[in-house]
Amino acid sequence: MWTIIPALILAGVAVPTTAAIFELTECGADAIEVEVIGHQWWFEYHYPDADVYTANVMVIPTDQEVCAKLTSDDVIHNFWVPQLNGKRYLIPGQTTELRLQADEPGEYWGHCAEFCGLSHSLMRARVQALEPAEYQAWLEGQQAPVTLPAEGTPEYDGYQVFLNKGCIQCHTVRFDQEEQSNIVPPEAFNGPELTHFASRNVFVGATLPEEGESRAEALKRWLADPPTIKPGSYMPNLALTEQEIDDLIAWLESNG
Repeated sequence: MWTIIPALILAGVAVPTTAAIFELTECGADAIEVEVIGHQWWFEYHYPDADVYTANVMVIPTDQEVCAKLTSDDVIHNFWVPQLNGKRYLIPGQTTELRLQADEPGEYWGHCAEFCGLSHSLMRARVQALEPAEYQAWLEGQQAPVTLPAEGTPEYDGYQVFLNKGCIQCHTVRFDQEEQSNIVPPEAFNGPELTHFASRNVFVGATLPEEGESRAEALKRWLADPPTIKPGSYMPNLALTEQEIDDLIAWLESNG
């Protein structure tokens, strides 16, 4: 009897608990879907309904459930934004789900919670929650292509650096002229999409700029020698001159 009675109690608790766990982990039918792809060492975000790609900053509306579909492009990662929900693994070849919801607008910081290589500690996550109208305006802005800069401007010189120094082998930029679009082939290594780079206030796995550092200062340090800033970085030192770096920053900052 001392064995049977506790077993029946545990069974009575286990059945509704298991059902509740499945209910809490399944995304609602009206949830906004965001695909989260882990890379060494940054998070990529894809909004399939809007065909928007971005990196380092996930933007979501307040008071709306978000269904994060998680996977990895290389090794096992773990997406964790403590103020929004618990952890969930990102596994190559598999898709897991995580429900997120922000009740208040603001910034919510997270991290990769699974050791994933040399720069694991530099793989941060940032979620920006906006009021629904602001979120819709952001989404529409992200859908818009960027315009080619005018010849003779620093932005145009920076675009030429982008073309001629090998950046186009990994980074995609979507222009309003179809013939100028640079879409990285699926089989190539994909770095963060740069179409609306200037709309993100953090980059390099959401670790730059550091506190008290301007965007321009952080970009200059990064472009001068990426592997020093992020050990093991797949972005090589391209031996850019100071002028090339300044021009490239001018062009990147024009892509809002």
